[in-house]
Amino acid sequence: MDSTASSIDFAVIGHQDSWQNITAFVNDIRGGSMDELSCEKIKNIFPFIPPRDIFKIHVASKTGIEINGVYIETFIDPDKLGAQFIRTNITKVISAASYAKKMGAKIVTLGGFTSIVLEGNVDSLSSTETKFTTGNTLTAAYVVKGLEKAAIQSGITLNESNVLIVGGTGDIGMACINYLKNKIKKLILCARNLKRLKEISLHLSEEENISVDYSDCLQDVIVEADIIICVASSTGIQMTNCKRNVLICDAGYPKNLEAKINNQSGVKL
Repeated sequence: MDSTASSIDFAVIGHQDSWQNITAFVNDIRGGSMDELSCEKIKNIFPFIPPRDIFKIHVASKTGIEINGVYIETFIDPDKLGAQFIRTNITKVISAASYAKKMGAKIVTLGGFTSIVLEGNVDSLSSTETKFTTGNTLTAAYVVKGLEKAAIQSGITLNESNVLIVGGTGDIGMACINYLKNKIKKLILCARNLKRLKEISLHLSEEENISVDYSDCLQDVIVEADIIICVASSTGIQMTNCKRNVLICDAGYPKNLEAKINNQSGVKL
């Protein structure tokens, strides 16, 4: 772990998704001369470690341009990615962002779950020479393009379909809305933030003449959906009362849907 790198062009902020990965990487950075720590011992200390740079990154282009970066670990507990831990996790990501700014990084990318800090918390990262970005645009592109192919394979016609977006007020959800809004029969939006949900829905219906329905209760709207996109920042979402042969895309991180959704008859996940 070395924070003495000079002329840092970029930083990548991320987190680990399993204790197996964490155990491997923690023992790796401790060095081969020390006895390996067990997973249980690591679990006791990992969440309390403050964000810091773990390794340097050097990138050279074909034209000879070279840039230097670092990977900054947030030390977010992979068992605590649910909504009830959101304040703690946002604090960790903001601390990692501050660390990147202190290192002088010109641009910082927020990877995986850490991108949640930009959803409604942009002010905390503004007024600085360091710029922040996420991979959410690319994720949304994969979602909608994959969905179009899956619909063709499933015999579903997009412009005759009602599309439900769970997590419709977030970055990825909004990108999916903007791409699909003129390609489908009806938009159905669901999210926890009812005020934001209402604002988005009113704009779509009144300013853009888009057919749209919304609710903060999934069970109130799920029965209408021919296609469901899940991009919320929560786990264990229950998919009951779905239409038969509904097409579902789970693109949330952590995964939104309960594992047994795979075994439901008539559901294409």
